[in-house]
Amino acid sequence: MGQKNNMFSAMMAGVLEKLLWLYAILIPFMRVPPLPIVGEKIQYSDAVFMVILGIWAWLFLFGKTRLKKTPLLLPAVLMLVFLLPSFANSPLWLKSFIEFAGISYLVVLYFLLNQLVLSKETWWRIVRLWVWVAFIISITGIIAYLLPYFGVKNMLLLASHDLLGGADPSLVFRLRSVFRHPGMLATYLHVSVVFASILIFKPKDKKANLLGYATVVLCFIAAFLTKTRTNAGIAVTIFLILVLFQKKGIWISIAKYAFFTYALILTVVVIASTIWWIAPVKFYKDAGGTSGGVEINLAHIPYFTHQKASFDMMRAHPFVGVGLGMYNYKSADYITWEEAKDAYRVIFPDITENDIDKYKRGIDPHSTYLAWGAEAGTVGLAAILWFLFQIGYALFKKMRTQTDVSEIYIYGALLAGLAGFALNGFYVDILTMRHLWFMLGMAAVFMQICAERRS
Repeated sequence: MGQKNNMFSAMMAGVLEKLLWLYAILIPFMRVPPLPIVGEKIQYSDAVFMVILGIWAWLFLFGKTRLKKTPLLLPAVLMLVFLLPSFANSPLWLKSFIEFAGISYLVVLYFLLNQLVLSKETWWRIVRLWVWVAFIISITGIIAYLLPYFGVKNMLLLASHDLLGGADPSLVFRLRSVFRHPGMLATYLHVSVVFASILIFKPKDKKANLLGYATVVLCFIAAFLTKTRTNAGIAVTIFLILVLFQKKGIWISIAKYAFFTYALILTVVVIASTIWWIAPVKFYKDAGGTSGGVEINLAHIPYFTHQKASFDMMRAHPFVGVGLGMYNYKSADYITWEEAKDAYRVIFPDITENDIDKYKRGIDPHSTYLAWGAEAGTVGLAAILWFLFQIGYALFKKMRTQTDVSEIYIYGALLAGLAGFALNGFYVDILTMRHLWFMLGMAAVFMQICAERRS
C-alpha cells in the first residue's frame, strides 16, 4: 500500500510540474477576449493555474501531500490583511473585491510555487523553460519589428498615435509581441533577463550558459524596441548583474561602464518624460544664422496629471485610501480642466472641457506607489513596501552569507531584478504582474531549497 501511495505521489508530482510548465509558457499570451465585469483580467494561464490549485488542494485534503515551508509568506499574507481596510471607503465593493481577488491570486501563486518546486533539478528545469520561451519571443519579436521595412505589417507591433507620423517604422512602431501593450512585454523581458543571467551562472552546463548569454542579448534588444520607460529598470538590473560578475577582462569592464552610463542617462530621461512631454523638440536659428537654440515641450504629460491626482487622493484619504480599484471612479473629483488641457491637447488637439472621459477617467496613475497609496492608503502601501523590502533583504543576506559562488550569483541576479522592478514601480504598476510574482516565488523556492540542503 505504501509503495502504491509513493508511486501515485510521484506520478502526481510529475503531472503538476508539467502543468506548471504550461502555466509558465502561457503567461506571455495576454491578448484575451474581454469578459463581463472582469474585462481582460482573466488570462489563459489562469485557467491552468486553477487546475494546478485544484489538484494540489485535492492531494492536500486527502493526505497525499504536506504543507512545505514558504519563506516570507507571513509578510505576503499581512499585505493582504492591510489592504482590507480600504474597503471602508469603496462605493463599489464588487470592483474592489475583484481587485483584491487579483492580488490574492498572485500571493497564492507565490505560495503554490513553494509547494510544487521541491528540488533544485525541478527549479533549474523551470528556469531553462522560461528562458527558452523568452528566447523565442525575443527573436520572433525582433524579426517582426524588421518586417515593415520590407512592406510586411504584422500583429506583433503596436502603432503609436499619429503624433510621430507614419513615414518611418522605427519611429511609429513599438514591439508588443503576444502582449497587449509594449510595456508589459518589456517587464516580462525584464524577468527573463534575470532568469537568463541565472542560466549563465549555472555550473558545469556550457549549453545552458550559452543559452543564457544569447537570451540576455536578445531580451535587451527586444525590450529596447518596445520604446517604453521600463527599459531604465532593465538597464539597472543588467548593470548590477555585471557588477557581480567576477570574470576580468576589457570587455567586461567596458560593458559595466556602458551599462552604468546607459542606465543613468535613461533614468534621467525617464524621470523627465514622466513629468513633461519633451517632444516635439524643435531646433531653430535666427535669420542671420549666427545664433540658435532648442525648444522643448514642457507641457505636463497626462500621466503626471493622474499621478498628481493620486497624490491628492492620498492626502484626502491618508490611512485607508479611496478603495481598491477606485482610482478611475474617483479621479474626476481630483482633475481640473485647467491643469489637464495642455497635456491632453498634445494628443487630442480638438479636446474640450466636456470630454471628461478623455482627461478625467480611463488612465491609471502608472505608478505602483502612487496608485496603491491612493487606493489602499498609507496602511496598504506600507504593507506592500514591507513585503518587497523583506524579499530584497532576504536575498541580500543570502548573497552575503553564501560560500558557493554560483549561489551568490543567483541571489545577486534575483536581487538585481527586484531592484530594477522597484525603480520601474515609480512609473508603472508592477504589483499586479504575474511574471514578477513568478520570479519572487522562484526566489523564495531557491532560498528554501538551499536552506533544506544545508540542514
